[in-house]
Amino acid sequence: MLRVLIIDNDLLVGAVVQMLLAAVASLDIIGISPQNPTDLVKHIDHHQPNVIIVEETSRFVVPVKLYQLFRETPHLRIIVVSANNDMVQIYGKQEILVTDPAQFINIVLNNK
Repeated sequence: MLRVLIIDNDLLVGAVVQMLLAAVASLDIIGISPQNPTDLVKHIDHHQPNVIIVEETSRFVVPVKLYQLFRETPHLRIIVVSANNDMVQIYGKQEILVTDPAQFINIVLNNK
């Protein structure tokens, strides 16, 4: 089972992503709303996710810094969602235009 950590699931984009992925049986979805960057790192260490999903304009998470913090963790994928231009960015890999929910689910499952 793939463990997916959704950051800021209390905000609109995070809540929509969590609702979309909740229907996929092979995913263990964990939504968090960390209070600060230290709290975020603690959640990541505790939950040991395979995938982290964060909105591009998250309250305090800078996706590039998050990637730098965990670049030594090869199994971890960081997916950055931009609600402004319908793009899903996977840091260090590629940028993909997402036009429907099934495409997003395939990205999370790493089926591209």
